[in-house]
Amino acid sequence: MPLPVFEKEIRVQYSYCDSFNRMTLSYLLKEAQEISMQHCDQLGLSNAFLASLGKVFLLAKLHVTVHDMPKGGQIVRIATIPYLPVRLQYPRFTRVYDREGTLLAEVDSRWMLVDIESRRIVRRPPEDLPLPFPQIEGLGDFKFPKLADEDFRPAGRIRVQYSMADTNRHLNNAVYADLACNQAEEELMAGKTIKSLSLFYHHEARFGEEMELSSYREGKTFYLRGQLPACLCFESELVL
Repeated sequence: MPLPVFEKEIRVQYSYCDSFNRMTLSYLLKEAQEISMQHCDQLGLSNAFLASLGKVFLLAKLHVTVHDMPKGGQIVRIATIPYLPVRLQYPRFTRVYDREGTLLAEVDSRWMLVDIESRRIVRRPPEDLPLPFPQIEGLGDFKFPKLADEDFRPAGRIRVQYSMADTNRHLNNAVYADLACNQAEEELMAGKTIKSLSLFYHHEARFGEEMELSSYREGKTFYLRGQLPACLCFESELVL
């Protein structure tokens, strides 16, 4: 079957860029999320349709590779493609190119189909759920490294406020990128560039909930964890 690639052009908005006119990671993830949702609408998998089945797609983890971050005012092409699930995870790859076709950044995201009421992973998709996706061969994986708890130091506390929440009433996926980048704020404000980001979403942080952050640095790599009162919320690895 032909690959269900969905693509569009956008103009990178200056107002969403950093002090060096570079697209921020959270901006990149929001654009990746937007094109993914538009693609799902086109495929008949809108949020409204999924909700009618009592289901929702939630991010399990993602890995961003930055080759040359897009700049404010630049016209870029974004292309996205989803695949059938592998070990209950639905891979989707989103890539950003300049007008000459040079790859600027790519997002490898893994999604889980979740029951809205129980918040449990759906092991067998409903029969009336269309999945016009191809299979993927040789899919690699990425994991958070094993680090000693004592290496981490307190890095603040946040509460999921109105401006941070999305349509699922939990902390928007892209906000986690901001939290990760803030750990390297001095380097980024000095002009250092981002090489990659990995985010691992373990549990939803819902509107009104509070989370304790802890961080650890090893050379050009910054690690961050977010702890909810009852469980680990997320982990991130940012490499400059």
